[in-house]
Amino acid sequence: MPAQEYEHCCKVGRVADRYGLSPGVGDDDLNDQLAGRWLGEGYPETALRPLVDWMHKHMLRERYTEHGRSTLEPHLESDYEALQGDDDDRQQAVLADLAADGIDGEALVNDFVSPATLYRHLTGCLGVRKARSSGDTGWEEDKIEYARERAERSVSEVLRSWENKSELPQATEAEVAVRIYLECPVCARQTSVEAARQRGYICEAHMSGDSEQPRTRDYQQPPKKRGDTDE
Repeated sequence: MPAQEYEHCCKVGRVADRYGLSPGVGDDDLNDQLAGRWLGEGYPETALRPLVDWMHKHMLRERYTEHGRSTLEPHLESDYEALQGDDDDRQQAVLADLAADGIDGEALVNDFVSPATLYRHLTGCLGVRKARSSGDTGWEEDKIEYARERAERSVSEVLRSWENKSELPQATEAEVAVRIYLECPVCARQTSVEAARQRGYICEAHMSGDSEQPRTRDYQQPPKKRGDTDE
């Protein structure tokens, strides 16, 4: 599909146009691949999160090719992990390395799309519908992203109302990002649901395979003194 046909679709369409994404096999264009991989039609069925990663790596490959940077898979994978990870030092090192090759890494990261955005592209722009069953591969991730998508849509409706009432100018121009965090019931440490699944635990000290079952009753705050208040 020619790049201009993606215009005015959504962020996925704008990014596809900006990076000239057309990683097709045979006659399949980007949209055909996204839909086929999500549905498992002609390709292995892929959940939204890994499908987003697949798209982002194609974005990196396009920019790297333009600037003569290595596009070998281990190199791409390492850079992508750094750009998406929580290690600020590692991320800054990759951004500096990209800048040395003439690549605006921060703009590249800002162009990454969320799974919820991709879900809206598939179901809204492309009209794709995915039947759900208990045996679906990756149904858990899709269910979480569906919840995010509904939350983002509700927030967007509120922002539109506030903008119309001049309570929050240009509110609808903001990108709405809903993140889901899991909290340890013992120490209240928070982690994203994606990071928790990737690491295999929510809280290493209290909610991992090597720890005892969390017992919130064992954790008690010190008694309040007279005059203390909750803030």
